[in-house]
Amino acid sequence: MSDVFELNKVATIDLEETPYLRPISNRGIGFYNMDKNTAQFQFIVKKNDKPLLISGNNVKGYAFFKAKNRTQTEKASTSGVLDIDYINPMKGIVGVSVPQWFLKNVVNSEVLGEIYLSLNDVSKKGKDDTVVLGTFTFEVKDALINQLESDIKVSYIRMFDDLKNTIESKVESLVNDIQSTTSMVDEVKQIITNAVKTINQTTDDSIKLIDDRKVSILQDINKQSEMAITQINSSKDDVDSKFKLAQSSMQNDADLIIEELEGTIADANNVIDEKVNAFKNNGALTKDDVDSVMSSYDLQKAKLTDSNGMAIPIVDLDFNDPLKLITKSGLYYLYNSLNGPVTSARNGILWAMFMGSNYIKLIFLPYNSNEIYVRSKNGADNWLNWRRVDGFTDTGWNDLTVVNGTVPNPAYKDSEGFTSAFRIVNQNDVMTTYIRLNVGNVLNGQVIATLPKNVVNKVQSFPVATNGKSGCRVVVLTTGDIVFYTSGITGEWTSEDYIYSELRFTN
Repeated sequence: MSDVFELNKVATIDLEETPYLRPISNRGIGFYNMDKNTAQFQFIVKKNDKPLLISGNNVKGYAFFKAKNRTQTEKASTSGVLDIDYINPMKGIVGVSVPQWFLKNVVNSEVLGEIYLSLNDVSKKGKDDTVVLGTFTFEVKDALINQLESDIKVSYIRMFDDLKNTIESKVESLVNDIQSTTSMVDEVKQIITNAVKTINQTTDDSIKLIDDRKVSILQDINKQSEMAITQINSSKDDVDSKFKLAQSSMQNDADLIIEELEGTIADANNVIDEKVNAFKNNGALTKDDVDSVMSSYDLQKAKLTDSNGMAIPIVDLDFNDPLKLITKSGLYYLYNSLNGPVTSARNGILWAMFMGSNYIKLIFLPYNSNEIYVRSKNGADNWLNWRRVDGFTDTGWNDLTVVNGTVPNPAYKDSEGFTSAFRIVNQNDVMTTYIRLNVGNVLNGQVIATLPKNVVNKVQSFPVATNGKSGCRVVVLTTGDIVFYTSGITGEWTSEDYIYSELRFTN
């Protein structure tokens, strides 16, 4: 297993430098609008069935993508010109990554793609030849997570908005209470100040009154006795002492009230600071609060994939004891598994479904084939043997590519005749190919049509039905070329004659 783990979706397509038109390639390739830096193509460029030696030193390569299934009011989205990467120049392998912004723009669309190669005209001799290496298609799907129902999103948003409004209301109430307390302190301070001023004013007025009386008595009695003067002075001192005691008592009471109010303000400020800090650090909610709220909703709480939606990686899983590493349902990717159904493939996708500890279903897909294997547990210690799931595929009828001036479908136009087409049926790795030929303007030894590469493993030869002329045959080569031949008993064969025949062979 490599030390660096990368997530890549790589679609491989063969491209041929040839003048013969090929049908648009549709191999079931698909990407999603959430594929980021992982939607990749690799192209094997060949000429005459041999790799074309290309690199940045001799050619410039470009790719272009365009959305196909747009409506009449929609303008087709395009990727612009994208530079290709030269992955293995000696084997003619190049590649290109589909940008995520383009995948988002063409979601739920079929996309056409083409690759272009141009010679580097470094010597300025006008050798800037350009070739188009065929057209291929793929689809772009919308990821399921983007389809999450809006009412759930709105419910969460409202929940957090309500919590936020409640906290803000409580903070505002505390601030108003503190402002009221501060106003009360200011009012008490003002009352104390006014009381002190009143006491001082009263003291001054009393002293002035006594002084005035003393002067009046001195003036009226004229030489009062020393005893009378002493008594008057004693009364004056007694008044001063009482006023000072009253003033001191009032000041002490005021200091106590202020001290208590300031302590209350400090406590309130500490409470506000704690609430504000809790709001900043935890968003007004702790993890336990969130878990408690989320647990009240009927949601899927067990992860079937990792947080990125990819299969969960498992290393060294022993299929003789799978429950040691896998204990719940999920989609896993196995590295270096042991005792699996295919000894040549120890890596692959495993889909595990748990109905309980004694009822389990395992589905294994090897990384290097399209085979599917299933195994079940239907009791405490009863594991059934692995069993391969039989496979069946059918391409349906596809238009046959006719070449070299061959006229397609000239016969039985008015009586629902079949058209030139081919079909491939695969039953348990037995591949049967069907070919329908309805062609005209063909000559002896002419390549009249082509099949996709890798369809024909052995050369095939068949007699064909014509418009009444015998001894005609077609040969299907391993390259996919279909060649027409006449014989000595055919007679004169002209461009007006035609072939109408259905063939079948098994690889």
